[in-house]
Amino acid sequence: EKEMQSSKNTQRKAPDRRVAKTKKALVHALAVLLREKELSSITVTSLVELSDVNRKTFYSHYQNVLDLYEDLKHETMLKFEDTCNSLDFSVGGYGIAPTIEKLMETINSDRDYYRHLFNSPGYQNILLEAKQLLKNKFISEASTYYSINSSVLEYVADFISSGIFHTIGQWFDSDDPLPSKTLALALSDFISAGMGLLLSSYK
Repeated sequence: EKEMQSSKNTQRKAPDRRVAKTKKALVHALAVLLREKELSSITVTSLVELSDVNRKTFYSHYQNVLDLYEDLKHETMLKFEDTCNSLDFSVGGYGIAPTIEKLMETINSDRDYYRHLFNSPGYQNILLEAKQLLKNKFISEASTYYSINSSVLEYVADFISSGIFHTIGQWFDSDDPLPSKTLALALSDFISAGMGLLLSSYK
């Protein structure tokens, strides 16, 4: 009986894996196409041809290309939000290192997708929202532990969040990129040292 139940559970999980594989193929195809053209110019035909997904299968998951894009954006922002929420100023080094490491881990989980994300004009609005998430979290944490001038904090948070995402974009473009852990450590050391100098007078 247990064997039969296990078999049934396996059968129920299998379609979920197929769905995940199909959606991933479509997401990657969209990411590739967004490097070449505007979202409004991308067709379902070009998506299914590039992803090798049946047209009927596409419509079983999405109404149109925009629907796929919104789903992709939602899932990506959930991952970025989870990363930004890991920032904790009560941790040594202002919690920068764990946050950057988590961001790099997220990127390394699907490097092909994120390479397109960071280099595609069609994804810039997603990156802008991700930067804003990190900026807002940074301001929230810093203002909790330090009585820092709000205008100064606004500029510092913008500088740090934009710098982190820009550097990762440059890392993707590099012909000989640093190991992701080395980059994360270098960024966190630099930011922590600068923050230490700035915030020491605001304790």
